[in-house]
Amino acid sequence: MTRPNTRERFLKATAQLLEERGYHSVGLSDVIERSDAPRGSLYYYFPEGKEQLFTEAIVAQGREMVEFLSGILDDSKSVSEAIRAFGVAVGDQVSRSGWIAGGSITAIAVEAPLVSDTMHEVCASIYDSFIKLFNDRLRAEGMNPVQAAHSAFMITSAIEGALVLIRLKRSTQPLEIVVDQLAGYLDQLQLLQEIR
Repeated sequence: MTRPNTRERFLKATAQLLEERGYHSVGLSDVIERSDAPRGSLYYYFPEGKEQLFTEAIVAQGREMVEFLSGILDDSKSVSEAIRAFGVAVGDQVSRSGWIAGGSITAIAVEAPLVSDTMHEVCASIYDSFIKLFNDRLRAEGMNPVQAAHSAFMITSAIEGALVLIRLKRSTQPLEIVVDQLAGYLDQLQLLQEIR
C-alpha cells in the first residue's frame, strides 16, 4: 500500500484530531506530529494556516461521509434498511475506536459557530447533504414532499444526536434505539402508503 502524499496526511491527521479533541484543543503542532510530515510543508499546502487546514479537513471528511451514506442507500432496498445498515457500521466503527471515532463532523459542528462563518457554513452544508440524500431517497420511495423533507431532517438529527450519546455513554445502545425507532417509523409510513 502506498503512503498518502503529504497534503493528504495533513488532512487525515487533522480530521482524526478534530474528532478526538475538537477545534480549540488541536494545534498545528499536533497535526504535524500526528501526520509525521515536515513542518515546512504545512504552510506550503495550507498557506492560510489553521482555519484553511481545518476547513479542508472537514470538507474532505464530509465528502467521505456523504459517499459512505450514499453507498449504503444505493445498496439498500429502503431507507429503513439503509438506516439499520448505517447504524451497525457506525456503531461498530465507534466501539472499535474506543469511543473516539465516528463523529468528526458532529464534534466540530458544535464549535463551528464559535470558530468562524466559514467553518459554520461548511458544517451546515455537510448536514444539508445528509438531509438531501435521505429526502431524495424517501421521495423516490413515494413519500410526499413535505413528509419526506421532515423525515429526512428528523433522521439526520436523531442519528447525529445518537452519535454524541454513544461516545458519551461508551455504548452503542443509544444508536441502536434511535435506528430501531427511525426504521420502525419509516416502515409504518410505508405500510400506510400501501393501504392508501
